[in-house]
Amino acid sequence: MNFDLLKKEIFLVSKLVIKSKSVIHDVIKSEAVVMNLETGLYFTFNAPATLIWLQVKDSVCSETEIYDYAGAQNLHFIKFILNEGLIVRESILNSPIKSLLKLDPIEELAQWYTFSDMKDLLLLDPVHDIALGDHGWPEFKND
Repeated sequence: MNFDLLKKEIFLVSKLVIKSKSVIHDVIKSEAVVMNLETGLYFTFNAPATLIWLQVKDSVCSETEIYDYAGAQNLHFIKFILNEGLIVRESILNSPIKSLLKLDPIEELAQWYTFSDMKDLLLLDPVHDIALGDHGWPEFKND
């Protein structure tokens, strides 16, 4: 069996979607800011990476078309956002899809930065991990 052909068939019946319950995101100018509430990490994406992210966000085309749109030089970015749990594969069987074939492939390199400086705050459970301090401001509970 030809593995490349099998892989292409799998990608034709799947799409990439944002892991909506644990990932929040916004685009400011031409850069995306993405937070993973499960890991406490947040990311910034440059303009080419943001274009790829927005196509995944719309989730209306096959995984193969996303790869073609991103271009060979940006496959590492798609692998990265999959490995970080920002996106997942979902079946497109019985789902409406549209083609990206009208869009020109991205030629610039996708880049991103990962930040962990707010990890403790993002992973904080405000109901169980916070107490009112002496001056009325919330503080971490010291158990």
